[in-house]
Amino acid sequence: MSPPDIALLARIAANAVAVGRRGRQDTGVGPFRAFLSVSSRDYFMSFAVPAPPGAATTIGWAADDWARPITALVDHFSGRCRTCRLEFFAELHPRLAVALAAAGLSQDKSAPAMAVTPACLRPRPPGRDMTMRLLRPGDTVAIKRFMAVQSEGFGVDIDTGPNGWRPILEAGLSDGTMIAALGQVDGRACCGAVIMIGGGAAELAGVSTVPAYRRRGLAADLCSRLLARYFDGSDAPAWLSADGEIAEELYGELGFRTVGLQLNYGVLRDADGGRKP
Repeated sequence: MSPPDIALLARIAANAVAVGRRGRQDTGVGPFRAFLSVSSRDYFMSFAVPAPPGAATTIGWAADDWARPITALVDHFSGRCRTCRLEFFAELHPRLAVALAAAGLSQDKSAPAMAVTPACLRPRPPGRDMTMRLLRPGDTVAIKRFMAVQSEGFGVDIDTGPNGWRPILEAGLSDGTMIAALGQVDGRACCGAVIMIGGGAAELAGVSTVPAYRRRGLAADLCSRLLARYFDGSDAPAWLSADGEIAEELYGELGFRTVGLQLNYGVLRDADGGRKP
């Protein structure tokens, strides 16, 4: 991988830190930053990341160097009734995955990290049958619809009052660190997406479509419009984690290119979602 990609991954890693701090308790645990939800024990609401390059010189660490910090991190999570989960980029911490596996953590996800700059964005021609509704602070109707679309699209309830995703979204809309939108067909909300800004980059996330409206290109249309809106006020790169070849191809058509590999690891869990002894 070329040096410019490593530099871009470092900016993306800084974005992950900025996003993680929102609505969560931020604690340094050795070479990690742990972001724990203060109100929810949901597995995906808390996570940790290695400190970005420049903040800690971990890029050359061997697997053995990670062993004690990983144990301390797992203990930090379990001591607060949370299940340890990590997100990181393989190229920035090339031996961390081996160390996590040796410590008994399992890989939850392996996906290309893709990025796009304003100059490389290739917007799609807007579709005629979909309108975009930007979420505004205090627009409770649109926010409720957005939560319903994401819950139906992902097949999980992400809106559980003060314990869920809604307070973080509402705070981000209020302070300008998030841009979110609904796609609507004939007045019905059918897809949604959000851009989370901070640390010199922005993540396109939460891209979801309700089952009845899939395979019509609606989410791609929405992402194209939302990215154009974001780049209208920023020249910082946007990135995403592409789940599957279809997603990688779709975002490639919008101008995204693969810049690295995102890996997610978590403590082994039993069928009820708890940590195995």
